Amino acid sequence: GHSGAAQFWYWDQMNKPGMYGEYKRSIGILKSLGDPMTFQRQKIAVNSPKGATLKLVPGRGWEKSDVMTFDLPADAELVGQLSGFFQGTGHREMQPNPVSIKFTAETPGEASVHVAEFAAGGSKAQIFLDGKEVFTKEWKGQGNKAESIRIPYAAGPHVLRIENNGPDWFRVRSIDIPGIMPVSSAVLASNGDKAVIRINSAVGDGNTAACTITYAKWKDGVYDTKILDMSGDREFNTTTTIKSGAMKIDNLSSDVLVVLTRRAR
Repeated sequence: GHSGAAQFWYWDQMNKPGMYGEYKRSIGILKSLGDPMTFQRQKIAVNSPKGATLKLVPGRGWEKSDVMTFDLPADAELVGQLSGFFQGTGHREMQPNPVSIKFTAETPGEASVHVAEFAAGGSKAQIFLDGKEVFTKEWKGQGNKAESIRIPYAAGPHVLRIENNGPDWFRVRSIDIPGIMPVSSAVLASNGDKAVIRINSAVGDGNTAACTITYAKWKDGVYDTKILDMSGDREFNTTTTIKSGAMKIDNLSSDVLVVLTRRAR
């Protein structure tokens, strides 16, 4: 048996985003939907201009990495199969290959590799951009502080490669690449009668975004629409007209939940 429920290794970081407020709002939303178990996530297309930062957060802890090569932004969802522990020669079987990230930048920018921890046994990071080494550093012993490594790049296609050629691991918290992601992203769940859409947009205070969402199973017509601003705790009702399986929504804040119910004909 087990001594207790499974927990994240870094449990002390779990509520940093302020999730309790969201939990409270979510209860009311779930009650208004009926049985949430009848909803299934659906495949959608989101048309939104680029300009947001892609933040890759490794999804595995002390585990073997199964995916180490990424073609972004298409492969972003595969980061759940990458361990944050970038292994050195001592456990090369847990990470057989360097982490390689392919992306295309429309404008010059600066990638960031945020390193959170280092093994006392020593590690050595080497970072290459388009085959040229742009950063190298060794960490030995204890007492090393978290470090953010900045990698400037020009507009155009690039390959960023991160290697650990020391004896032990260093842990990467995230890898950030600005400007290569759509400003808005969304997920949709439906039970046939209603659709629930969570839309996140990379906009600052006072700014808004717009996007078009296409869902093949939507029927043309007018839908009663409830919009909840999850970032500002505001709610209002309106109507949405869907044509050719697509809806356009504007005035989006950073985090919005949309509930659509098709009107009876």
